[in-house]
Amino acid sequence: MTFSKLRTLAFAAALMVPMSAWALDLQQAKTNGWVGETPKGFIAQVGAAPADALRLVETINAKRLEEYKKISLKQNQPVDVVARLMGEKLYERAAPGEYLQQPNGSWAKK
Repeated sequence: MTFSKLRTLAFAAALMVPMSAWALDLQQAKTNGWVGETPKGFIAQVGAAPADALRLVETINAKRLEEYKKISLKQNQPVDVVARLMGEKLYERAAPGEYLQQPNGSWAKK
């Protein structure tokens, strides 16, 4: 089996993991101040973060984009509109002390 096929299989397997399995890692990354929510419905690195946290950002954002696309098709809305609306909900749901990106790009704790 080629490296490319292995990588594809690994990625497919990762996508099958329920979001709740990622939530613990995401919550830990948020609690440690490594990642925060953006107004565009995605997460981003807040400051210096370990490589695991950065990979988590990429994985979570890819999964979110996949879901936003599905909702976009069902609701007949552009993906960026769906993502932005979800970003608003994620801001509301953020726990005290979690980082939220401000319109000017800076980060502030809720």
